[in-house]
Amino acid sequence: MNKSLCLLALVLFAVPVMADTSTVNFITEAQWTQENSSATEFELSYVSLQISNRPKVFVTGATYNGNLGGVSGADTKCQTAATAAGLTDNVFYSWIASNASNDPDSRFTKSSVGYELTNTSIVARSWADLTDSSLEMQVTRDENGTLVASTKVSTCVFANGSYAVGEGHCDNWTNSQMIFFYAAGRSFGLSDRDDEDWTHADDKWGCDASLPLYCFEQSDGSNATRTTTPSYVLSTNTVAVNTSNWSALHDIALNQSTPTDTSVKYLISFDGRTTWRYWNGSFWKASSLANLQADGMEKAALEGINASEWGTMIAGGTMDFALDLATTNTSVGPKVYEITLNYTEGTLALSNLSVGWVTPTTNQSVKQNKFFKVEVTVNCTVADCGIVNVSLDPQGEPEVEKNNSRAVEKESPAAVPQEQGPIASIIMFFKSIFGIN
Repeated sequence: MNKSLCLLALVLFAVPVMADTSTVNFITEAQWTQENSSATEFELSYVSLQISNRPKVFVTGATYNGNLGGVSGADTKCQTAATAAGLTDNVFYSWIASNASNDPDSRFTKSSVGYELTNTSIVARSWADLTDSSLEMQVTRDENGTLVASTKVSTCVFANGSYAVGEGHCDNWTNSQMIFFYAAGRSFGLSDRDDEDWTHADDKWGCDASLPLYCFEQSDGSNATRTTTPSYVLSTNTVAVNTSNWSALHDIALNQSTPTDTSVKYLISFDGRTTWRYWNGSFWKASSLANLQADGMEKAALEGINASEWGTMIAGGTMDFALDLATTNTSVGPKVYEITLNYTEGTLALSNLSVGWVTPTTNQSVKQNKFFKVEVTVNCTVADCGIVNVSLDPQGEPEVEKNNSRAVEKESPAAVPQEQGPIASIIMFFKSIFGIN
């Protein structure tokens, strides 16, 4: 019987590899641009939209001479600053005194849950902690959460919250003259101090000079819980992801906490924050920060984007994130801990693959255009080889075995369908005998 010999090629197709992960974190606040630094907080390893029941305290961004209009006039200035900054849940009083009946110890609502700056940094854990001559954090933020340089602050109050008897209060805070004697001068604190000098620096200052005020929200904690309006943070150049050497972005994983009635929405920029985009299920549609709440992708949508949908967008070389944090929950806000990107970089060297033939172990006689089983093993000799496709393909014309020295017409078997591989292939030849009837 005449038979033809057909060389079969075992073809390995390897996608680009060196699979790796890139992590975006929130450890360093300076690496992120904040829409409202008093609404978003960077704490340890996450960014959050904090909903706090601690009353706020700030040092005013504006300054005033010694004629404040009395203690009540100082309170009005605090309330005006707080209202302008959106701090409208409760009234604000000034940390100031001119006698024992109008000092903070006499007229303040004493919080049992402590006090915090307008950027949510904790100043004290309770009223008792506030008045023990030692603060956890200096009062260095104004009503908008902006850091204020070290400054003197009008007070005439001891560290325990009581009136600083015998010291200056600019004639009950009605005098703006340059007077230094105790009866009409001014007692002050230092905003960059966390010891008793924060409120009583044991010195005096002229009433003509302009100094800021300390302002405290009046709440015991039960009525200071607030709902914060949505606020976003944007990655800067120092935290933007470099995708210039990536051949594929496989998926993104988000580590976040979104309790009931809270949300986090995302937009992505592939061109250095010039254009913000979202995946609408068919293509990457342009949006804007103003539409982050409306167009932003939630966790399930962003994590559901696959490698083909990320496609060539990563070719721009950078990837930036805009995160919008929102809540209508009156006790808690969302938190985002980490963004993990699983990607492939570079191209696999095919020498990192080893191929083993499993079956058949001997030459097989089969009919043309019939299926038969071929099994091989492909082993990766490095940490990660990505995805490897294998196909079996006939190569060239079959050789002819002669029977009784008479040549038989040759017929080539139909080509075995071949999977597509985008980068490179390696061919190993194996011989099989096809019977021809």
